[in-house]
Amino acid sequence: MTDTDTDTDPLAITEDFLPVPERALDVDLADAFTKLLFRSSVSRRRREEDARTAESAQRGLLLGLLEVDDVLYAVQEKQAQLPPGIPRPDNLVEMAAAVQAVLRKKLAVAEVAPMRLMNYIAHPAVADIVGRVPSADKPDETVVSVVRNGFNWRGDVLRRAEVEVAVPWTGAEPLPAPTEPAAAPTAEPASETAPAPELVPERKAPPAPRPRKQPAARKPRKARSPRKRK
Repeated sequence: MTDTDTDTDPLAITEDFLPVPERALDVDLADAFTKLLFRSSVSRRRREEDARTAESAQRGLLLGLLEVDDVLYAVQEKQAQLPPGIPRPDNLVEMAAAVQAVLRKKLAVAEVAPMRLMNYIAHPAVADIVGRVPSADKPDETVVSVVRNGFNWRGDVLRRAEVEVAVPWTGAEPLPAPTEPAAAPTAEPASETAPAPELVPERKAPPAPRPRKQPAARKPRKARSPRKRK
């Protein structure tokens, strides 16, 4: 390789040493490296503090959205527990359920998921027991009602749940009546009494026809012998 090729090829290997700035000759390398590590640690701590602050703000926002979810859930439960005869607003339950479904989808995007606790044993790490209900067919400490929904966020507990659990029924007190959805209000009976239905006489069935006697079979006639002519 000639000198001309070396000057034109940027990837050519040469033996020329890089020039060292004069101010770098008096730098203490150990001291400079220690300062670099210190600045790196300070920058890392600042990033961690910023991340914790952002996570705290996001957690507060998510908890506020969970309160909205509680209101929508309470509207549906209250309307379902109304006794018969009380008028209900048109489509109120359907609208609350639709809004709650949209909210749950947005929470799922933020990695927030509701806890599924019904018919499971209540775990003290995720749920608080606020009531006990006697039950003859549920195991002890089984969740039979969710008073307040619990939620997880990124694998951790965002908000603890409040539940009611079953306890063995001893027979000393009656079992609570099972909760049933409220029936639709029925129309009030009319003030005037309805006329009694007319009595229709029963029709007697016609008598069965008598069987006819079959005619007796006739005896076959004897064949006459031909007469002889005289």
